[in-house]
Amino acid sequence: MRRTVTGLSAVALSTAVLAAPASAAPAGGQNSPELGPLACTQPSWTSHPQGGGFTTDGTNIRIGPTTECTSVGLGYRSHSVTYHCWRSGAGGTWTHLRDNTTGAQGWVKDSLLVNNGSSYAC
Repeated sequence: MRRTVTGLSAVALSTAVLAAPASAAPAGGQNSPELGPLACTQPSWTSHPQGGGFTTDGTNIRIGPTTECTSVGLGYRSHSVTYHCWRSGAGGTWTHLRDNTTGAQGWVKDSLLVNNGSSYAC
């Protein structure tokens, strides 16, 4: 099953987050992308191996599903890639993957991946 995010659901989510009391925990838990750098603390993922690839050269592979996280390598269209799973992150969905050519593992925004990344949720 493929995921889709609509503008309406994004608005509803942001409204719900803004309406939450200050003492409430974020809906995404301690690794929620809304927490910025805390999303970089190796969020959990599951392995549902699926072949894939990068749509552009020089794509950052990051330790968490946000551009605020450190890059651990660069992916290129010529590289062999294995997708593990996807989850929501900063600005959309992100796939955890392994770049089989370099050995780098991490998160890449789905818009930069062939077929929009993994078909399996983490």
